Amino acid sequence: MEARTLRAEDFSADQVRQWCDAGGGHERSSGSDDQPVTEWVVGYTNPKRERDVERELRRRSFAVYVPAMTVTKRRKDVARPLLPRYAFIGLRAGQSYMGLEHTPGFEGLVRFGAEPARVRPSLIAGLKQQQTDGVFDFSDAAMAEAAERAEAEAMAERVRQRESKQAALVPPVRVRMVSGPWLGFTGTLVEHLPGWRVSVLMRFCGREFPAPMVLDDVEAIMLRK
Repeated sequence: MEARTLRAEDFSADQVRQWCDAGGGHERSSGSDDQPVTEWVVGYTNPKRERDVERELRRRSFAVYVPAMTVTKRRKDVARPLLPRYAFIGLRAGQSYMGLEHTPGFEGLVRFGAEPARVRPSLIAGLKQQQTDGVFDFSDAAMAEAAERAEAEAMAERVRQRESKQAALVPPVRVRMVSGPWLGFTGTLVEHLPGWRVSVLMRFCGREFPAPMVLDDVEAIMLRK
């Protein structure tokens, strides 16, 4: 299963504005330069040039973050930009955004009027943490693991529900069949059987007999006091 790739046109100016505020903020860069980032701005690249811009700006000691998701393509896990054509650029003391637009593959800064959009440091930190936690991992292996985890959680929840139901149905107790082939019949639950099954004493065609059935198929009419 491959996640749909987001495109630049998926984001309106209002949505981009929600990422941003007028203030900057300090954040320690994870790159080789240990100078703190004084502000983050939003860059817009030419199509499929995010990594080229990232490499060039890192070479010039800018902090750059291009959020990426992982997908499986032709049986190989590959990184794809989470926000195609967007790059978050961190400026350190003494650096200016004035020369950024001359970077090969760089189309320009996202601006509101004359000023570049400045991004909250909490957004950068949050995206990085989610990427580390695998939130953006849509590879076949990750999707299979997520499906297995969801199935295990659902199974655990079903077990809890059945344990609770089993504890409430203390034999002998009158029950009604709410699903299965005996739907609508009533009887007396006389025994709990292995495998979340029960034995219900049924009356059918003038005679009584014990019928095994699934615990999920029965519902108490009146619990024994």
